Amino acid sequence: MSDLPSRPVAVLVLAAVLSLAACAPATGTAAPPPGASSPASSDAPSATPTSTPADPLPADAIVHPTGPTDIVLRASTQGGFVRMEVVMGRAPEFTLYGDGRVLLLPEDIDADPAVPRPLREVRLTEDEVQRILGFALTEGRLGIAREAYLGGNMDAPTTVIEIHAGGVDKTVLVTGLVPDPAPGPEAADLAAFASLLTRLRALPTTADYEPERVVAILAETEPGPGVATVPWPWPDLAPADFAQPADDDPFPFPRRLLEPTERDAVGAAAGDGPVNLQGPDGRTWVLVIRPALPDEIAAAG
Repeated sequence: MSDLPSRPVAVLVLAAVLSLAACAPATGTAAPPPGASSPASSDAPSATPTSTPADPLPADAIVHPTGPTDIVLRASTQGGFVRMEVVMGRAPEFTLYGDGRVLLLPEDIDADPAVPRPLREVRLTEDEVQRILGFALTEGRLGIAREAYLGGNMDAPTTVIEIHAGGVDKTVLVTGLVPDPAPGPEAADLAAFASLLTRLRALPTTADYEPERVVAILAETEPGPGVATVPWPWPDLAPADFAQPADDDPFPFPRRLLEPTERDAVGAAAGDGPVNLQGPDGRTWVLVIRPALPDEIAAAG
């Protein structure tokens, strides 16, 4: 691995933010929006795996998708005036899947932000899932939230919270979210979102996430003086074989779910830092590899 020059980029622009707000609907059966009958609770989940979402739900339960790759609740970060490699290697900080599986990115203020970090996981009971969803929809205000809060510093990262539960299917985008927002008409909502993220990040985990596959992300680059490049590792792959993002995709980098032999060829395990490759097209590419998420693996077929 080699040191890369810092290249600040503001990846997320207003047009991409507004297009992402109109996200695809979730799978699963809708239920009436949460109200007094929803089992919302501020009690922290114990993370003790004793049942699964396949168990029958009470009549007043918050209905949500139950598939093992269905996203029920996700929090992630996009954009910001940061190094390109940081944006390329980001994974969602929190994902709750329909079967109660949670993937969590532990916070580490001392870690190099350009190096993808290992994820942790835990399997929640349905009661614990219900408490998290109840909190998210009520105290966390996702049930009544708008789809975009863009009043913060546009150079700051955007927090993206996605939820599909209790008849609520939306993505909420918040620019420059901080734990103690400034006074204003949006302050109560912003404080609620920050409180929700704090709760999700504090969830205890039980094991490291062992990904079945990894995702390789490419971006064309101009290497700085003294920055070494390594030969392109895949004789049967070209940069064009990496899926190109759609024009409105807020993640504007080609990416590919690597086969095991393709991963072995690059000689970089998930979690390794960026590397510069000399492409077969004569151009230089920066490569970042991170763990593939269950929903990404399922989407690839």
